[in-house]
Amino acid sequence: MTFKPHFGELSTLYNDIPGASISSNSITRESSSSLTLPSGSVTYKHIFLEKATLVQSDYTIHKDIIIRNKLEVPCLEIDFSFSDTIHADEDPSKKRRMLHQTNYELLHLRSSKGFATLEENIDYSTFEVHFSTEYLHQWYGSHQILDQLITKTRVGPSPLYRGPLPITIPTQTVMNDIHQCPFIGTTRKMYLEAKVQELFALQLDLCECMQHIGQKASSLSAYDIERIREAKEYIRDHINTPCSIIELAHKVGINDFKLKQGFKELFGTTVFGYLQEIRMKQARQHLQACNTSISEIAERLGYQNQSAFTSAFKKYFGYPPSTLRK
Repeated sequence: MTFKPHFGELSTLYNDIPGASISSNSITRESSSSLTLPSGSVTYKHIFLEKATLVQSDYTIHKDIIIRNKLEVPCLEIDFSFSDTIHADEDPSKKRRMLHQTNYELLHLRSSKGFATLEENIDYSTFEVHFSTEYLHQWYGSHQILDQLITKTRVGPSPLYRGPLPITIPTQTVMNDIHQCPFIGTTRKMYLEAKVQELFALQLDLCECMQHIGQKASSLSAYDIERIREAKEYIRDHINTPCSIIELAHKVGINDFKLKQGFKELFGTTVFGYLQEIRMKQARQHLQACNTSISEIAERLGYQNQSAFTSAFKKYFGYPPSTLRK
């Protein structure tokens, strides 16, 4: 499967432009390409596996630019954004789809074109996984969500889920494993193939959970929903002094079982998962924006010691906090 990005200010492919640099690794079928334009610079890294193609893209933008993307063969596409909001659509004037740091989209696309708008003075980083239709169809008849998707794609491009999905801790962990793969050669290929399948399985499980959110959430009363939202706000406002689920339930006036079940139904993550997510985001911001010591940051975020913070940070991002201080 081939993914070809076109730039609004250029009519030729980036790898046909004089000055673009391209490197490749024939053993694991990996390639990287970089290009400098008047509007900024871009680097692409492709990893070609039997089950999927992985695409890591990094953009440094100096002025607004529209990128036209072309998928030459149908595929199941997972789009992750690790930076500011990216607006995308089949029509560049609409900008209906939005990818944020905390969510992603899982789409099945026929051979199609799309547009993404990148804004000036922002650095963007994205990660995409393209599964072949052959990989998708081999599971036909064994999974209800996939069967529904395959049926819908006979009409046109369809999402596996109706909207953006939250990036959960297990998903983040697998992506970190992919980016931090320690192996080379055949072992690297086997490891990445396994991780890609694990990533796909996690998305199916999450879609299955999210599909039932509406039905399950309807069993929650308006009072329950308000209390659960209040619990979310309390977690965010007391990140450095977290309490147990039972204590949190008492504070907002709901039983702990309903809080745990309702929280996941409404927000697609657990109470602890949400706490960990906002802790890690704040940790990265502190590490990048100030000279506060790592031990002080750990204390601010409610960790008992620096070691516990370092362990949690490395598990979430795939590298220790000291990396951001180098």
